[in-house]
Amino acid sequence: MKFKNGEYKENAYFFVNSVGYITDLVKICDLDDSNTRAIYSKNNKTDVGLKRGSTLDQPKKINFITSTAFEGCDIYDEDGLTFIISDSSETQTMIDISTKFQQIAGRIRNSKYANVIYHIFKETRYSSLSYDDFKEFTDKTISETKEMISDISGKSYADKISTNELYVRKEGKNFIFDPNRVKIDLYNFKICRNIYSLRANLNAEYKKYNFEVDSFDFISEEVRNINVMAHSFKEIVEELKEEEQEIYRLDRPVRDLAFKKYPFLEEAINKIGFKGIEELKYNITNIKIKLIGKLDKSEDNKVMLSLKGSPLLKVGEFIESSKVKALFQKIYRELGITKVAKGTDILNYYDVKDNKEITKKIDGKATKGYLIYRMKVVFN
Repeated sequence: MKFKNGEYKENAYFFVNSVGYITDLVKICDLDDSNTRAIYSKNNKTDVGLKRGSTLDQPKKINFITSTAFEGCDIYDEDGLTFIISDSSETQTMIDISTKFQQIAGRIRNSKYANVIYHIFKETRYSSLSYDDFKEFTDKTISETKEMISDISGKSYADKISTNELYVRKEGKNFIFDPNRVKIDLYNFKICRNIYSLRANLNAEYKKYNFEVDSFDFISEEVRNINVMAHSFKEIVEELKEEEQEIYRLDRPVRDLAFKKYPFLEEAINKIGFKGIEELKYNITNIKIKLIGKLDKSEDNKVMLSLKGSPLLKVGEFIESSKVKALFQKIYRELGITKVAKGTDILNYYDVKDNKEITKKIDGKATKGYLIYRMKVVFN
């Protein structure tokens, strides 16, 4: 806000790989074309609330730049300050220090502050699994997956089999291993679960690529206090319900924003309605599980899809046995599966450390649980 109000003589350039982030800030901070420009891909049809900008435009106090200008575009502004935004809630915004970070550095060619970069980020939860361990386990999984594909592909019953394996795609009766998915998985783990999991890891990564680390807490604290979510899921659904009742209204601004922010919401309204969403107490996880239960898939697939949507199960992280049991019982109940949940049910869907329950000290107390490596290959 201090840039908008002219309290700083410099112009702020926010490099962020999320058009949705720009849209939220424009709305929350009441920004407009007089003080702000946004440069993003011409292929992206999102209305961020500003006229689409260009690197050739006159600089403004606030400038948002997405990845369309990370490479190959020169920006000229002597008073330009570079800010790189990494939001841990959106994977695509987690900037890789070894590539994208260096491309952004110096993008403002003639800035008096060319040697200064402010990196605004939020740490992810601590990961118990190192990148090297994850890569080693990934290599083992690749071998097992290829062997399984060789046994099943082309068989007469193959078209009746489905898979939830991350690295496999299905074409007719053939299962095909996709190495590009492996690369993406390793990249996401390294950036989101490893480098950004601790400030120390991030500082080490800066130094590795010759960036000198300084403090900028006064900037990050200011940005941290901005609630880019603006409205809760419940508030958005209620606003959407009111908008839908105006049957003669031509524009649907709430609907457009809501379906972009929550891609599953349109399907939820069509299948379970606003009443169904209310009965589920606007709980996003419960709503997704309910939708999965309406799909024509096998029982294992339904459970697997529900597990994928759970924020409790994350690769490289420890989860307590009691939480595992409660999660599975909740999923079985929502999917209409008559089965009593056990903590060991996780072994049917995930590879875990030592393939068993382990003990870890949490706040000085010995706690039983599972260290998650990855989802298992599930053919059914």
